[in-house]
Amino acid sequence: PKGFRCAESDQIRVSIIAHRCARALAPLSVCAPSAETDSPPPLKLGAFLARLEKQKQKDQEQLKLKIEQETRKVRDRTVTEEEYDAMVSRPNMNHETDVIQAKSVEQAISGLQSAGLADQAVIDPHPEKRLRAAYLAFEEEELPIIKQTMPGLTLKQYKDKLWKQFKKSPRNPVVAARLQQQQQQK
Repeated sequence: PKGFRCAESDQIRVSIIAHRCARALAPLSVCAPSAETDSPPPLKLGAFLARLEKQKQKDQEQLKLKIEQETRKVRDRTVTEEEYDAMVSRPNMNHETDVIQAKSVEQAISGLQSAGLADQAVIDPHPEKRLRAAYLAFEEEELPIIKQTMPGLTLKQYKDKLWKQFKKSPRNPVVAARLQQQQQQK
C-alpha cells in the first residue's frame, strides 16, 4: 500500500507540473482563438520561431539603448584638460600673508587681538568647570609650603586653610573671571 500511495502522489505531482507548464506557455500562442473555445490554438513551429526572432531583436535593441545611455553618461562626466585646469588652477587662499599662526586657543585670541579683529578678551563663560582641576594644582603646589610654615596640623586642617586661600587666589578660575569682568568694565 505504501508504494501505491507514492506512485499515486508522483502522478499527481507530474500532472500539477504539466498544468503549470501549460499555463506558462499559453501566452506564447499568437493565433486567433477559434469560435468554439476561448483558449487560443497552439502555435505552429514556424510562427513560434518567427516570434522568438522578433523578441530576440527587440532585446538586442533594448541592450543597445542601455549601452548607449551608459556611454553618454560617461561622456558627460568627462572633462577636457582646459576645463580641468580652470577648475584646479585657483589661488590657494591658505598661504596668504595676513594669516595668524596659532597652535593654541590663547595664541589665536592674542593673534586676533593684535590684528585688531578681537577688541575685547574673551570671558570664560563657565569658570566653575575648571575649578576642581585648578584647586588640585593649587593644593599640590601650596601644601608643602604651608606644611613648612605651620607644622603640626592634621591634613584636614591643612586642606581647610588651603581652601580658604584658594577662594581668594587669582589662580581660582571663578575669581579670575570676576577680575577680568571688572577690568573690562573700567
